[in-house]
Amino acid sequence: MFNPEQFGQEENTGRKPDIAASKPGLLPVDLLDAFENGDREKIARLKNLSQERFPSQVEGVEALFGAADFFDSQKNLDAIIKQNNGWTSEAMEIVEEITQYRFLICDLVKNNKGNVEFLAKFWQAIGQIAEKTGSSLPGEQLKESTLSQVAVYHAFEGIGLKPAFSTPKEDAFKAVDLWGRPDEAVQIKTSALGTAIFDDYDEVAFPGVEIENNGKICHVDSYSLLETFKFRAKAHRYAREIKKPLKSLMVFIHKNDRDPITGEPGGNVVELFRKKFNFGQKNEKSG
Repeated sequence: MFNPEQFGQEENTGRKPDIAASKPGLLPVDLLDAFENGDREKIARLKNLSQERFPSQVEGVEALFGAADFFDSQKNLDAIIKQNNGWTSEAMEIVEEITQYRFLICDLVKNNKGNVEFLAKFWQAIGQIAEKTGSSLPGEQLKESTLSQVAVYHAFEGIGLKPAFSTPKEDAFKAVDLWGRPDEAVQIKTSALGTAIFDDYDEVAFPGVEIENNGKICHVDSYSLLETFKFRAKAHRYAREIKKPLKSLMVFIHKNDRDPITGEPGGNVVELFRKKFNFGQKNEKSG
């Protein structure tokens, strides 16, 4: 398995990297300098070296080296929106680029749920890159949103379904983060108030509502409810656009209800999904 600490090291000792002997979260200084100085030529050279050293880990190399472009794109997007007081065609193109990277990183984390050591070092590396590029979006924020999406993906798997991350276009322009089932559009947000699931049939009212989650009462604020209503409307518009009936599912995940490194959901989250979909053992086997 590759190790983020060894990406971009220009010296080649001819020995396989010893992950256990490395200190976590320390990218090579020359790579960090290249990110900080925006030295695209050097970054490209170091990326090629990493691809040669880890030919079977294309996704990991792309995710690490794509982080600088992601954070730069986020800065450019903020500047363009501010300068033009709204959205432009250029801004829309950048949004799609950003969501393409988010898709890549979600897939990487999902596929490495059993490799805690690697993901811990990967997140530390992402934080370093965000800091060196002077991003307005902290690496921790990218991490939290990614882990919430991965948690919901695994929760669907936990009840026997076969979820799929949305395409970058669906994410960027239709607000769909994930498909729980082929006709079930899902949007996911990290919540400080608790984990909750709202579908098209849940009746909610302003300014807030108390819900029961695994025996505990959680208060869902008006912002969360507004986001739920907005996503319902977007999903229904998308359904009319593609001429196909769609269900909407709004999922709020509390950060304490998922693993802080891998995004694996806690048992209470899986149980919440099981109850929501009435999925018992019989349903899981047939799903």
